[in-house]
Amino acid sequence: MFEVRISWPYVGAGLLLSVTLAGCSLLSGGSADPAPTGASPVTVTAAPSPTTLGSRSAATPATPAAPGASVTITDFPTAAAPTTSPTPPTTKPGLSVDRTRLRGRSASASWDIAIPVFSGGTGAAEANRRVRAAANDLIAQVKREARRDGGVKRTLTGDGQVGTNDGRTVQVVIEFVDFLAGTAHPALYVTTTVVDLALIRPVLLSQVIQNPPDGLRFLKTEVVKVARRKGDSVDTAGLAPKLANWANWQTTAKGMTFHFNDYQLGGHGLRAYTVPWPRARLVLSGYGVQLLLPRGY
Repeated sequence: MFEVRISWPYVGAGLLLSVTLAGCSLLSGGSADPAPTGASPVTVTAAPSPTTLGSRSAATPATPAAPGASVTITDFPTAAAPTTSPTPPTTKPGLSVDRTRLRGRSASASWDIAIPVFSGGTGAAEANRRVRAAANDLIAQVKREARRDGGVKRTLTGDGQVGTNDGRTVQVVIEFVDFLAGTAHPALYVTTTVVDLALIRPVLLSQVIQNPPDGLRFLKTEVVKVARRKGDSVDTAGLAPKLANWANWQTTAKGMTFHFNDYQLGGHGLRAYTVPWPRARLVLSGYGVQLLLPRGY
């Protein structure tokens, strides 16, 4: 619903045209971000006067206003872009990082997974717990499958890498190779972890993008563009706007990277595509902007 008030008060020698839009919601649905999701009233002023409205002090005469003013409201997600970058939070050092290996054997299955270990700051214990839980999920899966393998050797290997460690979040991606002896090729898996170090909790995609159904449709279009520029064909069924399809994500200085599992987009192999920040930031919630957007961007 729109409320439009138009007035032509004279300020000094200048004519001021004020158009106020209130109660205008450009995006459907809501965000998991606790911050308000409705659009704030927007004031568009034609021919701004240098006179300070809070005082009556004289200023250089204002230029007369143009005979008319127009207001354009664009569709999602362009209108969702922050008009200015937020004030960056106080810079904090990232956590210290070491590495460890999870090794073990159960029946005919064995595993060897390298993961990062964090220390030296708030949230390190939570980050370690989440990363280890992601690895243990795959280990538990391999144990279950080994019981049905009839004694055939199964080997799970994995490698965890830190993508971001900037004092606001730690982000880790782990890629796994599950090989059953005698098969044509291994099964591949990927899992990601993002932890908010200030709140000491994992970060979900639904918390850092606004209006997930619309946001995921936009990201689908962007991922397809990136894939096609690389010459990759994409089965778009794997990009349907369901959070489960987009659960594996990380951020870097270049943008938001989405990781897709074996066969998810068609064909064997893991895939990862980065949506550049000028596009990805359009769907970020307020929480997402503060937490993920590179400092100084």
